[in-house]
Amino acid sequence: MGIYRRSMIIFLNKAYIKVLSRKSYWMLEKGGYYGSH
Repeated sequence: MGIYRRSMIIFLNKAYIKVLSRKSYWMLEKGGYYGSH
């Protein structure tokens, strides 16, 4: 059970990072709130 739980957490983290990177990329495409990086 512990191994399964750990793999689920890793999977969720990867999905979350993918969403974050996509959102930040979209913001940069739009002109972003953070200016030019």
